[in-house]
Amino acid sequence: EDPQTTSPVPAQQQQQQQRSCTFFLTGKHRSCHANAYRDYAFCVDHLPGDAKARHSAPCPVDPTHSVLVENLKSHVKKCPGRNRVSAKTSTYTFYVADINSNAARGTACPAPAVLSSNDDQAGDAKKSMCAKIVSVWNECSPSCTAFPVQVAHLHHQGLEATDKEYPQSRKHSPQLSSIVAHMQELNVLQATPGHGPRCYLEIGAGKAKLTHALTQVTDAANASFIIVDYSRFRHTAEKQHTMKGDLISRLTIDVKDLDLSLVPQASRADLVVAYGKHVCGGATDFMLRCMINFVEKMRGRAVPANCPAVCIALALCCFHRCTWDAYLDKDFLTSHGIGEENFKTMAQIASWRTCALDAGAADVGDKVGAATTVRDLLLLGRVKALEQAGWHVRLVEYVDKTVSPENILLLATYP
Repeated sequence: EDPQTTSPVPAQQQQQQQRSCTFFLTGKHRSCHANAYRDYAFCVDHLPGDAKARHSAPCPVDPTHSVLVENLKSHVKKCPGRNRVSAKTSTYTFYVADINSNAARGTACPAPAVLSSNDDQAGDAKKSMCAKIVSVWNECSPSCTAFPVQVAHLHHQGLEATDKEYPQSRKHSPQLSSIVAHMQELNVLQATPGHGPRCYLEIGAGKAKLTHALTQVTDAANASFIIVDYSRFRHTAEKQHTMKGDLISRLTIDVKDLDLSLVPQASRADLVVAYGKHVCGGATDFMLRCMINFVEKMRGRAVPANCPAVCIALALCCFHRCTWDAYLDKDFLTSHGIGEENFKTMAQIASWRTCALDAGAADVGDKVGAATTVRDLLLLGRVKALEQAGWHVRLVEYVDKTVSPENILLLATYP
C-alpha cells in the first residue's frame, strides 16, 4: 500500500476509539472492559436509564433483550432468538410446549397470606421473610438426609491436558474437573459389559466445554452426547473433541419444552446421564422436571423393565433468578405459608450471597447468613421433590468458594 495515499489516524481519534466503559464492577474489582458508546463514558449496557431508553429498543424477535436502534435491522437477521422461535415450528418431534413447567401439571397452589414487598415496606418485608425462612428451615431440614452439604473437592487426573488447553480459565478448569470426577465416582463414564447404549445430556450447555471435558475421559463405545441450549454459539467446544466414533449433537431448544422420552438417543439408552454447569435459576427446575418426566414416561411404556438407569450431576447457580412459575416444588413452600410474593422477596435475599455487599457494613454477616438459608431452603424443596419421585439425592460442595461462590453440586440417581 502506498504510504502517500494513506492518511494516518489522528492520535486523539485513536484514543477515542480505544475508550473503555468507566462503570466500576464492584464484585470484580475492576472497570467494565466493553467499549464506551459514542461520546458517553459508559458502554451500552451501563448507560443511564434515560440515555439507554433513547438509543435502544426491545428486540422484536426476543423482547427479553434490547438492541441499539441503529443496529436493529441487522440484528433481527442474526438474533439467536430466531432459533428458539423456529424450534416451535420445526421438525423437532420432542418439542412439547411447557411440558416441564408447572403450567403443564395443572397445579393450582393455594395462595397463603403474603408479606408486603412494595418499596415503602421492602426492608420490613425482607426482615420478616428472613425470620420466616429460618423458622421453616429449622422445622424441615432435620428430616432431609442431603443436609448438611458434604465437602468433596475432587480432581480428575485425566483432565490435566484440558487444564492446559484453557489456561485462561483458571476458575473453570477446577470446576469441570471436579464435576467429571464426581460423575466418575458414580460409575457412569465407562461402558459396562452386557449393557446397551449410553446417552450423555448437557443442559444449558453454552459452548459445551463440560461436554468437551467429558469426552476426554469417557469410553466412546456405544455412547452419544446431546447438547441442549436455547441459544446458538460460535466457537463451540464440541467441534474440538478428539474422540473417534462418538456421536455429538446439539439441540437448540428451551429445556422447559423438551420431552426427553421422544429423543431417540435417550429413549433407546440403558443409561442416561444429565449434567450441567451453572444452570441458572428456573432452568434448574425445568431440567429436574424434565428428568422426572422422562423416568415416569419410560416406566409407563409397555416394558417398564426397560426404563434406563438415570443420573443427574448439576452444578447449581443463580438462586436469585429462580421464579415462582418455574420452581419445582411449590406445594412444599405453600404448605409452609410461602406464596408468590414471598418467593420474590426470597429471590432478592438470595442475591446477597453473591452480590457486592459493603464489607464495612455491620449486618453483612447477617445478610450472607440469611441468603445462605434461602439457598438451602430452595434446595430442600428440590431435593424433596426428587425423593418423592423415587430418586436418591446428594448435595456436595464440589469446589472452594474462592473458585466460585456458587459451589453446590446436586447428584441424583434413579433407581
